[in-house]
Amino acid sequence: MLIDLIGGQIQLGFDNLPSSINQIRAGKVRALAVTTVKRWPGAPEIPTLAEAGVPGYVQGGGRGRRQARVTDREWR
Repeated sequence: MLIDLIGGQIQLGFDNLPSSINQIRAGKVRALAVTTVKRWPGAPEIPTLAEAGVPGYVQGGGRGRRQARVTDREWR
């Protein structure tokens, strides 16, 4: 995804910040926001989505994994 973003094949994408931070700092892509409740300590200049004007959206992630926050009751 990051290669396509840099190459202009796509205009927007979600990626793990640690894997894209070098491209962000090099100015090849622009980080609009992080999808967590708090700003990422490694790049505190990047706002959260809520701070950027999209309240109520929170998504945590791990390497290659994304999941929405749900309760056990919602899974049934």
